[in-house]
Amino acid sequence: MLDEEAKAEGDYKGCPLISSMRTETSLVCNLQCKYCNGISGTAPQGEISLGTIEDIIAQVKELGGESVVVIGGGEPTIYPGFRRLISYINRMDMIPVIITNTVTMSKDLASFLYNENSSVLIKLDSLREDRQDFLASKPETYKRIQKGLEHLIKVGFTNGSKDELRLGASFVTTTLTLDETPHIWRFCRDHNMYPNQEALVPRGRALTELLHLTPTSAQLNEVKRKLLEIDEQEYGYTWLVHAPLTGNGCL
Repeated sequence: MLDEEAKAEGDYKGCPLISSMRTETSLVCNLQCKYCNGISGTAPQGEISLGTIEDIIAQVKELGGESVVVIGGGEPTIYPGFRRLISYINRMDMIPVIITNTVTMSKDLASFLYNENSSVLIKLDSLREDRQDFLASKPETYKRIQKGLEHLIKVGFTNGSKDELRLGASFVTTTLTLDETPHIWRFCRDHNMYPNQEALVPRGRALTELLHLTPTSAQLNEVKRKLLEIDEQEYGYTWLVHAPLTGNGCL
């Protein structure tokens, strides 16, 4: 923990030193997505303990942290300490942000997350059942995602204003799904959800199972420009097609 002198030295005009943190819970997963760059499925030895995660969250809170992204590594909602972790984040007056494949999203879990002031980002790689099940490597994935999404909507996750979204959908763009990317984008906007388009990362399981479906830079640029056009003409949003240099990720 930081002492008062250290916190004072690190403070810059009242701005938080860390606004958000991202934590993985376990590599255990109930799907085998072909594009997974972490090769999730089973837990290795020596995974971080829940107590250690909570201790780190407390330290981030002292540094001004406002939210915690719980991404799992695998599927966070099947982590044994998941509900305890989400409640702890909320008690720390931080926003829990859960990234989930939605397969286990029951009405009870959706209500729990809503009551704990969470935001949720679900998997929605395709609006076609055959494509979604193929990418997840598990039958019935599409139906379970849609059922989970129904629960999230029913408990109120899409009831806020367009400037206060609590529900979003993340979709990995492959050459298999390039044609429906605009449809997924519109689906999100029409349901008051945040659309999060991601490019296929050529690592992990994707190297052996999905490399042949990697879009080219030109294809990705074209689809991004199409999405921007949709947002500007139909929904009143605008954004940069390319992030500034300081905002670029590892790729």
